[in-house]
Amino acid sequence: MDELNTLCGIEGCAIVYSQCEEIPEVWPNEEKAESVVARFNMMPNVNRHKGMENQELVEIGERMRALSVKSTLSLVQDSINPTRVNEDVAECSTSRMRLKDDEFVIQIEESDD
Repeated sequence: MDELNTLCGIEGCAIVYSQCEEIPEVWPNEEKAESVVARFNMMPNVNRHKGMENQELVEIGERMRALSVKSTLSLVQDSINPTRVNEDVAECSTSRMRLKDDEFVIQIEESDD
């Protein structure tokens, strides 16, 4: 807990409840935890939860981002027309591209079929 306090430049504590233990574990010690909790309780409600997150909210946010990426990928995959891709590849293989007046120009060669 000391490292976290030093790295973040804040004063904090941890109170960990366990199903196996009746008494929670407290870091860095009970006196420091009581002081931090008392200062937290004296803060106005508006400031109390500013920047606060819990593990459940973090996991929900991660799942929502993953779903967003997945749905975007699905939309992109659905919009790809395989026939059009094959036509574009075929066109590129029978074309020559050159630069003219700082613009790319495609020259298509006529086949003797």
